[in-house]
Amino acid sequence: MDPAEPGTFGAELRRLRQERGLSIRDLADLAHHSRTVVWEWEKGKKTPCEGDATALDALLGGGRALAELQAATTRPDPQKALQHESERLAEQLAAVQPGDLVTDADRGTAQLAVDYLSSPGGELIGELVDARHAAVAALRSRRLRNHHQVRYLTSDVGYLSGILAYAALDDGHPGAALAHTDAAWQAAQLIDSDQLRAWVRGTQSLILRFLQRFPEALVRAEDGLRYATSGTARSRLLAGVGQCQANMGEASAARLALAEAQTAFDVQHGDDDVGGVFMFSRAKLFYYSGSSLIWLGGGADARQARDQAHTAIDLWQDAGPERSVADEALAHVYAATGSLQVRDLEAAAADLEPILSMPAEQRVSWIVKRMDRITGLLGEWPFDTDPLAVELVERIKEYG
Repeated sequence: MDPAEPGTFGAELRRLRQERGLSIRDLADLAHHSRTVVWEWEKGKKTPCEGDATALDALLGGGRALAELQAATTRPDPQKALQHESERLAEQLAAVQPGDLVTDADRGTAQLAVDYLSSPGGELIGELVDARHAAVAALRSRRLRNHHQVRYLTSDVGYLSGILAYAALDDGHPGAALAHTDAAWQAAQLIDSDQLRAWVRGTQSLILRFLQRFPEALVRAEDGLRYATSGTARSRLLAGVGQCQANMGEASAARLALAEAQTAFDVQHGDDDVGGVFMFSRAKLFYYSGSSLIWLGGGADARQARDQAHTAIDLWQDAGPERSVADEALAHVYAATGSLQVRDLEAAAADLEPILSMPAEQRVSWIVKRMDRITGLLGEWPFDTDPLAVELVERIKEYG
């Protein structure tokens, strides 16, 4: 958000000042500050201290509005702090000489990778951060004498950074997510893990798709294919290529990539070193397909998208601990999108019902983002005057 936009400290200060007929010079004199300082406060270039904000409230009759906005502005953003931590960590890891291959992450990390599927967003961030701090602290300890221990802990740092990337993106912080993937990439380089490298490239592509930077996302996914020699990585990356091509309007290339992703899944070699968020399941394959086909113009593609999304939902409901709550919810959104594209409003409403009744803490950023498109479709002919469509739009607005 622009610091000078409505609802920010600067905008509220300017509004209160103008309501009272004061110039910037007048307020500067009353507040015992220079005109430059007051101007910088209003433009969002600087934020006053708590005492100045309270004094401004008293001068302008703002109640506690300015003090509360000052506190919100200066309150540390935990995702931003994590982003800086990962940026520093990536630089430190980049300065280390590569070691030998480590094939397994710590069992605790592997469990967190599974647990995150059922607890997306911020619920596990504290545990993830503590685990990564412990691994980094152990790496810095002079008591380590075993090179295998060093490689083992570096693997741990890489996979924990990967889970943090998912958590940051689900929380709507793509910049932090990219910083975490950079740290995971440097760890993958040190332990020479093609699986982790392929996963990082796929996740970087995912983050860039969230940002709608599809050509860049396509480059990352295609680069990851050279590391996808085992496990489910190749299928995931090809499905990501399909999503990029679909969003770029390349229908034939998108369908080809999705078909290749299916083939890669059926003939994959070896297992994934770590499960949970690091594994591309069959449910995920159908989910990626459905989320790609909804961008190809409707008709048969929209019907197939809806069918693929429903198949993903059915598979996840029988997946036990590997059930991905956030992706399953998104599959409902993609199914509803396909239904609207074929003019089936009642089916779309049924698909949206589990989403609209979902607890707020489970509504990851992807869901809110994709619901915007649903609102757009509901506002178009032939739904724009339909009472059911109007009701759904109101519920989605309350949801968002």
